[in-house]
Amino acid sequence: MKTLSALIVAATVFAAQPVIAQESPAVAAAKVSADAWLKRVDTADYAGSWETSAASMRSEMSKSSWKMLITALHWPLGDFKSRKFKSAVLQKAPAGKPGPDQVIIDYVSQYENKADVKETVTTTLEKDNSWKVSGFNING
Repeated sequence: MKTLSALIVAATVFAAQPVIAQESPAVAAAKVSADAWLKRVDTADYAGSWETSAASMRSEMSKSSWKMLITALHWPLGDFKSRKFKSAVLQKAPAGKPGPDQVIIDYVSQYENKADVKETVTTTLEKDNSWKVSGFNING
């Protein structure tokens, strides 16, 4: 009976341990790209952020339009303070449908005038197999 009790306790303790998932190489590469892109935005290098974004983003918006939009979004927030990674999800292109794989990355950021700003960065796998930012959303 003691052996059975010990096994039950051991099984309970083992089952209660968190499972740490391995990050896929695709997600890791997408995060590196997103973080580098966000550093450009954080330092007001808006032209550089446009130039290093995905072809789809550059084709949808001119550099000058992007600079005006991102300035309007960031100006009320004030200076960037910090950012914390929250999650990343790999979205594979559906079988039989055209389109690249994407990784959706969520962060929570702190700014001078606003705390806990949710930022979502969408990265897209380009034809050259590099991950580039194709979308950016601020909810704060």
